Amino acid sequence: MSSTSSQHEPQLSEFTPRKRRKVLSKMENICRRMRSLANLLEGIDFEAYDAEQDRRGAAGPVERIRRRPRGRRDPNMPKMPSNSYAIYTRWCSEHLREENVQLPLHNFLVTVAGRWRALSAEEKQPYVDLANEDKGRYEREMQEYRRNNP
Repeated sequence: MSSTSSQHEPQLSEFTPRKRRKVLSKMENICRRMRSLANLLEGIDFEAYDAEQDRRGAAGPVERIRRRPRGRRDPNMPKMPSNSYAIYTRWCSEHLREENVQLPLHNFLVTVAGRWRALSAEEKQPYVDLANEDKGRYEREMQEYRRNNP
């Protein structure tokens, strides 16, 4: 009693000549890489490697370097200024929300980045001006903050 499978394994002779050449080329490339790997492995002394690992393990586990925790940011410190691209992104987000366009975050960012790149310098200027205003606000608030928090 023979069992027939529902999946048919294609034979190399069933491929078109172009597809056959492509498959054979890939197979030769894989064989070449495997021979190269075998030659590389022949030159490795695994016993010496294992002995070295055992020797290192005897000294104990390697200590991980712990990062020093960063200090907490003062909640009274002024908010950092936005750059022109961030302002444009916020504007696009609000504009698209008004139009009831719901995009996944990745698609939204790709769309906005493409639009930003397509803008000319004159079209970007209002956002640059807003960024400069925000930078001025930040500098004024930082001077005030430094005066009150020496």
